[in-house]
Amino acid sequence: MRADRLVSRYFLTITMINAALGTGVALMLTGLGLPGAAQWGLLAFFANFVVYLGPAVFAGAMVLAGTAAFDGPTALAPAAFYLFLNFTEGQFITPSLVGQTMQINPLAVFLSVIFGLWLWGAAGGIVAIPLLVWILFLNGLGEKPA
Repeated sequence: MRADRLVSRYFLTITMINAALGTGVALMLTGLGLPGAAQWGLLAFFANFVVYLGPAVFAGAMVLAGTAAFDGPTALAPAAFYLFLNFTEGQFITPSLVGQTMQINPLAVFLSVIFGLWLWGAAGGIVAIPLLVWILFLNGLGEKPA
């Protein structure tokens, strides 16, 4: 069924975006000299699947890790760089790529996530895009046959 392919394509796109974020975090932390940078990158990859809550907890962990590894204001550098990467991913990259891949307006993607978060919390943020895809498909606005 085409709707199943669309939802699968969405999850593949999100997985690739999260993998790029995790790689970026690992590279950034390696550049800063934080021990265990690859493991932190892997954790960032998984944390980003949990909308809002995962990145917030990970940012807190970055503050703790930075405080343990560095002195002075440099202790906040890992969290600051992570928040910058996460903001860029969440506000620009994900809406653009999901919109292009799914042929859905990025504003619709953003609004569906906001509505899902408002309605059901973090779980609503996770299921918002698949529900949007199904709604568009059922209304005849989804992927057109080739």
